[in-house]
Amino acid sequence: MSADDADATRHVLQAIDGITPDGARGRERTKARLMRAAYEVFAEVGLDGASVEAICERAGYTRGAFYSNFSTKEELFFELVRAVTDRKLEAVSERVDGLRAQDAALTPNELVQSVLDGTAEGLLDVVLMSEIRLRAMRDDETARAYLAWASSLI
Repeated sequence: MSADDADATRHVLQAIDGITPDGARGRERTKARLMRAAYEVFAEVGLDGASVEAICERAGYTRGAFYSNFSTKEELFFELVRAVTDRKLEAVSERVDGLRAQDAALTPNELVQSVLDGTAEGLLDVVLMSEIRLRAMRDDETARAYLAWASSLI
């Protein structure tokens, strides 16, 4: 894994950790650990190749802990997609604000190019987003959920 991929992965994992309130215990902490584990498992073997057991084993929890937080692995997957997207949107907003502060005379094209240059995706982000798109092409329920999620970004 390159340094950029490792940095992007670290940011996503921080975003996942950010889901839990400071000092959280119990359920919130369990949920965050399951999400961290799932992020890695999904990136390694894909949504279809991942099992609830593999996610639980990676997180150090039982299936009961999984099902007390998520109904399905697909639900967990979409929660991860939301965390990745939220992190990306936050990074883009910070980049735009920083660029505007540096040079208010930037043209829209220069601003967009500068933002894109500074918000490269890490390998695991690309894999995760590709996985959801592929799954949406093959499964009607996933397609509906993906379209609902994508339209919420607009």
